[in-house]
Amino acid sequence: MCECGLLVDGKCLNCGKKHEKKEKQSLVIWLLKGETLKFECVENLENNDTELKFDYFGVSTQVKRSAVFNQINIAGFALEQ
Repeated sequence: MCECGLLVDGKCLNCGKKHEKKEKQSLVIWLLKGETLKFECVENLENNDTELKFDYFGVSTQVKRSAVFNQINIAGFALEQ
């Protein structure tokens, strides 16, 4: 695995090559309206032109969920290294 270890759809964001799946990561999303969202134990991240999809574990609810965000609402996002 590359030093960066950031995988989207199984591809490394650093080198673009396919790598084995990394352990669960945290994800921060910044929305255009200024809000910041944080998700823990993120898996199965899919990023395309229209949507950002992933599974995560809700810390406060103790429930595993799936999330879908419209790309037009996202200013940026960061995955834990």
